[in-house]
Amino acid sequence: MQAVRFDALEPEAGWSDEDPTIGSRDAYVTHWATGSAASAVIYFEIEPGRHLGRHVHSGEETVVVMEGSVEISVGHESERLDGAGLAVAPALVPHDVRNVGSERARCVGVFAGSSVVTVYDAVLQPAGSRVQGTPTEPDAD
Repeated sequence: MQAVRFDALEPEAGWSDEDPTIGSRDAYVTHWATGSAASAVIYFEIEPGRHLGRHVHSGEETVVVMEGSVEISVGHESERLDGAGLAVAPALVPHDVRNVGSERARCVGVFAGSSVVTVYDAVLQPAGSRVQGTPTEPDAD
């Protein structure tokens, strides 16, 4: 069994030098390298007025809002979610999560695959890349 306490995580800060409104703290908590066979989970926090940055994933993502008020944009649709709620972003569909409240938003993304590749419109720091995600799976030879 894998068990994770979100309050015990030390998420890593991410930001964009191109867009000062992009900023979050996140941590992939389960994926193929932690023993998950068919899913991955990322925990993320967004401060008021900030957002993740528009991006796509290699697999479908269900975003669960645990605390705070966010606007989730998927494709050309947007929805405000306050507190407990969720939205689904299909694979390869551009989406973003923006904190529209006055408190830190805490969310979880659940992916329909244990390996996830994410491509952002903007370059993210500290990696200096538009491409993020779970660790890369080794080739099965």
